[in-house]
Amino acid sequence: MRDHIPTHSEQGHLWQALGEHIEKHGVKVVPPCMVIYYQGSSDSSIDAEVIEPISGDLPETDRIKIKILEGVTEMACVVHKGTYQTLHNAYSSLLNWLEENRYEIVGPQRELYLAGEWSTTDTNEYITEIQCPVRKA
Repeated sequence: MRDHIPTHSEQGHLWQALGEHIEKHGVKVVPPCMVIYYQGSSDSSIDAEVIEPISGDLPETDRIKIKILEGVTEMACVVHKGTYQTLHNAYSSLLNWLEENRYEIVGPQRELYLAGEWSTTDTNEYITEIQCPVRKA
């Protein structure tokens, strides 16, 4: 489900709608869930696509689409352990590494949620993998 959101933290309604649709049709979710952030929005909103990998058939709606996520030849990745409020530290480290090693981002970034509120009550135990498609500059 893809939509424009005001801030990164305001994507909960997308996850809720997607989860309800999946549950309604009894389709199995195959973790990890993820969000893709697209560039180039003409306003200040964030173009975000929330994704639940599934096993089984799920009907599409006008807002929920079924697709196969394309592979990426080369990714720069970092794994962050901790609350979402400190994800910016992982992004800073990744961007510094890209600059130091002369890589540039060439596509939408991904956040894969490997551990979160569904697996622990301790936000310090959340695990998020950040992925950026890259090429040598």
